Amino acid sequence: MFSQQKSAKNLRTKILIPTLIFIPAFIYFEYVTVTQYASQHFFLADIGVIDSAIAHTLRGEFLPSPISGWNYLAVHFRPILLLFVPLYFIYDHILTLSTLFNLALIGALYPLYLFAFEKTRYWWLAVGFALSYIFNHFTLSLHLALHPESLLMIGFFAMFLAVERKINWLYWLGACWALAIKEDIAVFVASYGVYLAFVAKEKQRKLGLATVGVAIGWLCIAGLIMHLLRPAEGVYKGGTPLLQRYASLGSSWGQIIVYSITHPWEILSRIFSRPALYVLLLSLGFLPLLHPRSLWLVIIPALIVFISDFEPMYKLLYYYSYPFIPFIFLSAIEGATGVLYKWKNSKYIIMAILLITAICSFLTPTRTDNLKDRPFKITEHHRLLKPLIKRYIPPDASVAAQYELFCQLPHRRVLLPLWLENIDKVEYVIIDTRRNPPDLTTQEKAKIIQILSNPPFQNIAMADGYVIFRRENRSNP
Repeated sequence: MFSQQKSAKNLRTKILIPTLIFIPAFIYFEYVTVTQYASQHFFLADIGVIDSAIAHTLRGEFLPSPISGWNYLAVHFRPILLLFVPLYFIYDHILTLSTLFNLALIGALYPLYLFAFEKTRYWWLAVGFALSYIFNHFTLSLHLALHPESLLMIGFFAMFLAVERKINWLYWLGACWALAIKEDIAVFVASYGVYLAFVAKEKQRKLGLATVGVAIGWLCIAGLIMHLLRPAEGVYKGGTPLLQRYASLGSSWGQIIVYSITHPWEILSRIFSRPALYVLLLSLGFLPLLHPRSLWLVIIPALIVFISDFEPMYKLLYYYSYPFIPFIFLSAIEGATGVLYKWKNSKYIIMAILLITAICSFLTPTRTDNLKDRPFKITEHHRLLKPLIKRYIPPDASVAAQYELFCQLPHRRVLLPLWLENIDKVEYVIIDTRRNPPDLTTQEKAKIIQILSNPPFQNIAMADGYVIFRRENRSNP
């Protein structure tokens, strides 16, 4: 009888409670995402590019990017995307990808909750950490950013839990999952390995060093594959080049490294002068400061993100907070555990801090276009687009679509961004004259409109600002 009661209690505290958090949170996040899509807030960058690469793999090509025609793995090494291809057989739609992002982002609360429960021994305090994660300012920003870094948290939190419970298979599963998301994740996985081997209170030398070795090896493999896949000529037209983001430190990686080493005070000044650093800590009520032993892990991404000249990076806009989130939660939970050991009544203060910061974060605009994480308004203008596409653009036709409309087109073999170099490659072009696409200059936009306003293109449909052009007397490209 006692054994049955204990088993029932374990089931309730370890599975039922986090599930009761997961279900409404996932439903809410998914509803926001669906309205985000229906209101045309899914863009070419970056979910449109990634969705297109997966959809084309389904059609016989291997992860091609619609930007410059590169293989996507040459841009970012994300082999995890291959796991998603079979799901596109079930539902060949961009919402499949966004749903996977939401499942991983919200599903991360399971290992986080269990880790917090193992450390603090209070299930309701673990609930507080789970809620503070879901409604964290940067988690919400990541949700609206629709970026594959949403997949990262479940991997790191699984690693933290596995270390606490000494479950090796779970640890390596989480590590491999994290590494497969993006090439630079190896740096942060390796730093956690260093922490385990040399810094953690209960050091795990073999596991830590093995983690460092695997991460470095993976980084080398990723770099080699990216190098081999990149075309000998041509520039990838997709965002600000990485080297350019550190231009004030030097014109080459060698100069940047030398400058950083010879000007340590300048580097430290850049890091600690960034307001985003303090917003990170504030998003958890400064609880991470209670555990400096693990908080140093934040310095690793800070050296990459905060010394940059690229504003979206050093302000942690959109998804750029992804390498910080796991480590600030690790430090907050470890720090809270230490305080609880010395003063048990502090649990009420900690819980209050977690709930207050969660509520404040939910009420505050995110770092994704200064939007609150709320359902998007769907207007008649938005509803008009789908019937227009269905009526005037054949399912197999080649299309160039404006930045905000790219994700609204059903998957096809040729779907390209509306850029000057792509106009000659397609039969149809669709634009929304009520918007100014952010990926075109004023001159480029004017030239595109001039080209489309003359033969061989013909305006075949206009409705509420949408315009569809068709190339006449031309065979399929």
